[in-house]
Amino acid sequence: MIKIYNMNEFERLFYNERKALNLKQKDVADLLNITTVTLKSRLRNPESFKYGELEILKNRNFNLDKIWKKIRQ
Repeated sequence: MIKIYNMNEFERLFYNERKALNLKQKDVADLLNITTVTLKSRLRNPESFKYGELEILKNRNFNLDKIWKKIRQ
């Protein structure tokens, strides 16, 4: 069965950052101490990320500023 999934802009940019850092989705979820299902939900609704989660990502060299700037253009 083929799963069709349309990424929103945030998801696409987050995916690119994650790949550049050689991290799998499970790695990021473990890093944030959340499930992959919760991570997918957060990616669908970026405003749902908690401040502490964003700090963890930033400390792991995710370029969140670049992502937010591109989304707001």
